[in-house]
Amino acid sequence: MSVLTPPLGPRGKLVSGNLPEFASNPLRFLSESARSYGPVVRLRFGRTSAYLLNEPGLIEEVFIAKRNDFIKSKALRAQRLLLGNGLLTNENESWLQQRRLAQP
Repeated sequence: MSVLTPPLGPRGKLVSGNLPEFASNPLRFLSESARSYGPVVRLRFGRTSAYLLNEPGLIEEVFIAKRNDFIKSKALRAQRLLLGNGLLTNENESWLQQRRLAQP
């Protein structure tokens, strides 16, 4: 049996995680994280973990091939009241229909 180790990422602060670094310069923070930690980077924003994918094949796998295996976070789903049920907040077949309409 093999043991999977979680992806590495920048350490961050005890309580806020990587939020201060991200907030000060998001593009620089994400670029440096990708260069330093490879194709999958674990980020922490408070008590929430997020993963940065830096390889086209992985991005395609998550957003296309296995899109039904991933769900939006509770926080993002809660934004439906404010943002509506668009591409950012929608999921499953309804999301796919919207994506196909927007694609051209």
